[in-house]
Amino acid sequence: MMKTKNVDQIWVRVLDYSGSTDEASTQLVLAMVADREHGKDMEQNASSLSLIQLEQQLQNRFRLTYTSRWQQRYPL
Repeated sequence: MMKTKNVDQIWVRVLDYSGSTDEASTQLVLAMVADREHGKDMEQNASSLSLIQLEQQLQNRFRLTYTSRWQQRYPL
């Protein structure tokens, strides 16, 4: 794992390119804002967590926004 001291927050955008003919027709499916403070004590070895546990960790610590497109493709 790489450590950084100059990054306090990251923004993640997941785009859906399926069926797109160009970049203008892509759709946002998930957005996440994560800051260093809320991620400090997360489980170091994410591979030891189940998918449900990992999802719960992310939802409890960071701001996630699921679009209707995400919910259609990956119902919770």
